[in-house]
Amino acid sequence: MISSILLFLLATLLLVGGSELVSRGTASMARHLSISETMIGMTIIAFSTSSPELLVNVFASAGDYPDIAFGNIIGSNIFNILIITGVIGLLCPFSVKRASVLKLLPFSIITTILFWIIINDVALFGSNHNELSRLDGGILVLGVFQFFLFYIIYQLALSHMKLTGGYALRVPDLLTKPFKEKEAEPEPDDKRGIIYTPVFSTIFFLIGIASLIIGGYLVVNEAVVISRDFGPSHKLLSLSFIAIFTSIPELTFSIITLRRGDNSLAAANLLGSNIFNISFVMGISAFIKPLSFNTALNTDMFILVLTSMMLYFLFSGKRVVKHWEATALIITYLAYLSFIVVRG
Repeated sequence: MISSILLFLLATLLLVGGSELVSRGTASMARHLSISETMIGMTIIAFSTSSPELLVNVFASAGDYPDIAFGNIIGSNIFNILIITGVIGLLCPFSVKRASVLKLLPFSIITTILFWIIINDVALFGSNHNELSRLDGGILVLGVFQFFLFYIIYQLALSHMKLTGGYALRVPDLLTKPFKEKEAEPEPDDKRGIIYTPVFSTIFFLIGIASLIIGGYLVVNEAVVISRDFGPSHKLLSLSFIAIFTSIPELTFSIITLRRGDNSLAAANLLGSNIFNISFVMGISAFIKPLSFNTALNTDMFILVLTSMMLYFLFSGKRVVKHWEATALIITYLAYLSFIVVRG
């Protein structure tokens, strides 16, 4: 039993370390290609920091552990909203000024509500059981995720054209020509971080992927063993321990970007990760194997929708997230943790 706990902790370290290496490798390669910082934050970094959730869900789905798959994503997104926003707000009151980031807020809410709808087949569609089917997975990946990518490119293009007086920018130019949005503040050179050689970037990426695969397999495997030997349900483990550990890369990146003074990039990563978790990670999970949805998780989904709307209020209007609001977010998460532990 002790060995299972130690292996679980080792697996989470592999996930966190692997995500960090993948993030460094991909971000460095993107900078070699002169891809804009906003695009890196919204896509490459957001997807890289969500790679632990992806690998855990791949193995959970393949092993037919739907509660782990759903709980991991729901718990991670709640953690991202309440803890990451709370921590960076405590470290330094901040506001989000980039228009393209702010416009992700309604998209995040709509994605979350759509996900909630398609997993409640019994109540809404009269089916025999609640399931995230392969068709639902196709809607998430080929519909929502693809639209998300288009949405980002479109918003960045709009911002650029406003600055250039309506110059029609081609998509390749948009990706490779950095520009400052109207609301963005001047960016010092050190914000771009360390740029590694292409060889080192590739090595980091490959080692990171290997660590993620091993870590993802061990997390699911040992979580099942711990649940069997100690009694906590798959639902409780995934909503709490697994969700927290797989969200550490997002938290780390957000703190680093905050220290560099780029609040909007931290918010872009948070929102991008949450959308990626639902649209791509859950979509791929359903492709691997249809997942039965435990209706007990509807309470957690309601909390996720509520916190997503709360984030809209906190970020919209370029208002500053104050210390007391950040503290309230953290206290809310601790209360949520207490609730799921008591519920079991």
